[in-house]
Amino acid sequence: MISLNLNDEFEARVANHLAHNHIVWLTTVDAVGVPQPAPVGFVWDGQTLLVYSKPKQAKLRNIAANPCVSLNFNGDPDGHDIVVLHGTAAIDPSAPPAIANPAYLAKYGRAFEGFHLSPESFSAQYAVAVRVVPDSVPRDLIDERAGALGGRKVIRASSGLPPRIAWTPAAPWRCRPPLVRSPRRRAGGGSGAPTGGDACSRST
Repeated sequence: MISLNLNDEFEARVANHLAHNHIVWLTTVDAVGVPQPAPVGFVWDGQTLLVYSKPKQAKLRNIAANPCVSLNFNGDPDGHDIVVLHGTAAIDPSAPPAIANPAYLAKYGRAFEGFHLSPESFSAQYAVAVRVVPDSVPRDLIDERAGALGGRKVIRASSGLPPRIAWTPAAPWRCRPPLVRSPRRRAGGGSGAPTGGDACSRST
């Protein structure tokens, strides 16, 4: 989990997004390593985000296989105010349904009407609760104070220690070779088949 210092301008912006934005992009990774972003509603309790999903959605399958996720909010038209969170997600069977969650109803009650849904019908359709626990927040790479050294200033929770802020190098992506097709045979016909690995992971 992360802890945000509201006296810090960047961290205050992160807190503001978490408290007031209605949509966040939740990115999971599918079985072949392809990131799959999806816009979702959420409520923030100061430590975790709670998301409601329809059953049998791709993001639920992705989370079951790989709990590592990222969250990002829309920036402004010039690409500023970028906020990305990294963390883990899991189905939370102990979470209340949406209709029994006062914070969720207060935030999205009017939005239900726009989709011609009642709180009862929304809760019945979006019956799976997903709990997302952020564990790091890279600094806005466009912020000159954060990007001047070519690194990322990360708010990170360390095991047994209070959350800290420290400079860390940008984490590279380790990718296996992408899918390629083998050459077609000159005789005998048949199309080439995909070969090679395709899973990507971000080193930490």
